[in-house]
Amino acid sequence: MDKRAVVFGHSFIRRLNDFVLCNKHNGWSNLSLDERDILVNLFGSGGGTVRQGPKCMFQPCLLKVIADDKPDVVFLQVGGNDIKHDSVDPKLLARDITSFAEFIIDGYDVKHVIVGQLFHRFNANRPYNYNEIVNEVNTHVKLIIKNIDKLSFWHHRGMWSDSESLIANDGVHLNKKAL
Repeated sequence: MDKRAVVFGHSFIRRLNDFVLCNKHNGWSNLSLDERDILVNLFGSGGGTVRQGPKCMFQPCLLKVIADDKPDVVFLQVGGNDIKHDSVDPKLLARDITSFAEFIIDGYDVKHVIVGQLFHRFNANRPYNYNEIVNEVNTHVKLIIKNIDKLSFWHHRGMWSDSESLIANDGVHLNKKAL
């Protein structure tokens, strides 16, 4: 095995891990990647945030997966749960997300962190302008990251147009068609 990767984030990653575990027999083990090239570990914490609070992902007990695995690459899917009200400043949240990514690079000697775009939500409980804030955060994260060598921004394929068809009945998480 040449490289190690950790996919780290909130409930999207926890649900992806559950899907992978349930579909190992269909070739989903290790995200269908050759284990001789890269070994992937998925870790998700439902409700995880980058900002301080009871579900903050900065906790050492959660970051232990990165400390233990010593990955070359971390894919980070965080930030969506931090948009709890309309007054969230998209620029500050983008800075928090990129600061978290830089912390992972510096604190755990990770060679590269990929930050996944935030997803839109389509449930009735979302703040009125949640999706507009998501768009702004994604734009600001991309702008910040383009000047940092060890960071990349990831556009999830198919998630900008007709993304509502990929969302589960809860209006938040991905459905099986999206996986």
